[in-house]
Amino acid sequence: MEHLDLISESNLDKLEEIFNHICPALNKKITQYKEKQAHRLRSLSFPSESNLISKPFLRTGSLQSPVTIKHDVLESKANLKNKTVVVPEPPRAAEALGKYQMTAANRGFCAIFNNNNFSNSLEPLKDRAGTHTDEDSLKKVFEWLNFEVEIYRDCEKEKMLSVLKDLRGRDHSQMDCLVCCVLSHGLEGSVYGVDGQTVKIEEMMALFDGKKCPTLVEKPKLFFIQACQGTREQRAAQTDGIETEDKDICSDARVPDTIPSRADFLLGMATVPSYVSYRDKKSGTWYIQSLLKEVDLISILTQVNADVSKMSADKWGQTKQMPQPAFSLRKRVVFPIPKTPPPELKTF
Repeated sequence: MEHLDLISESNLDKLEEIFNHICPALNKKITQYKEKQAHRLRSLSFPSESNLISKPFLRTGSLQSPVTIKHDVLESKANLKNKTVVVPEPPRAAEALGKYQMTAANRGFCAIFNNNNFSNSLEPLKDRAGTHTDEDSLKKVFEWLNFEVEIYRDCEKEKMLSVLKDLRGRDHSQMDCLVCCVLSHGLEGSVYGVDGQTVKIEEMMALFDGKKCPTLVEKPKLFFIQACQGTREQRAAQTDGIETEDKDICSDARVPDTIPSRADFLLGMATVPSYVSYRDKKSGTWYIQSLLKEVDLISILTQVNADVSKMSADKWGQTKQMPQPAFSLRKRVVFPIPKTPPPELKTF
């Protein structure tokens, strides 16, 4: 409920309404909590040499909301030496941020690139067993969220760029955002076309900056990369990129270490730089399947980090994966929940 902005530390109305129907006695707890919150203050100690006090409220993801007390409202420095000044608790980071508009009947385009057949590749890359499960799951969820989903299978490098340029040239003025998902093999900072040639992820994202795609200015552009065939495993386990026929868990990819400088972009990577990610031959990738279970996007990606970090490719729990989101979003991305029930997805 917190993810959906139905309740917060300062807004428990929805919870009280539910308790009224289920167990009214529980509302006493809420009343007691509100009374405590009303009297909750924060004490700040002031350095003797300071005439401006600032205490940042930090939250991973960049928000800083300083609590500032100016010199003219303070006592003299001598009188402050052994005193504390009490100020109200600053607002929570999530409450201070706005949300991107999500009101269009058609939420936006969602392009899914699913590269599986690498038999004609210039590089010795194997087919990606389990990738069709990810494709199906992505399609179901984004259609449920009112996106117009387009699927492109087994694309060479130039085909991928051609599709993205066509997408850039469309009119997005009546839509809320753009989503692009890439399921493929990859190297650090790039993904493979089925011809074995690489496409830089930065090049893909650059096609949609404000100057090149004006109808997406100030709208979120979300890229999710599940790229296979990395070189290092997070653990203590076996060598990288090895994929034997009798293994159900296959290694998946390396990722870029840069955050896009353009505003309103999000890049969700399956793993941190230089490490592999994993793909179950039957259930799909850990990253994509975890990603699709959650709807406030930053909360989603935080939960995905937690979910994927608990998974292991071996029975001893030694072979791990940690996803990495990078973003230049200026607001929260919260998808409204449709009235229809969410699609059922395969679980690990």
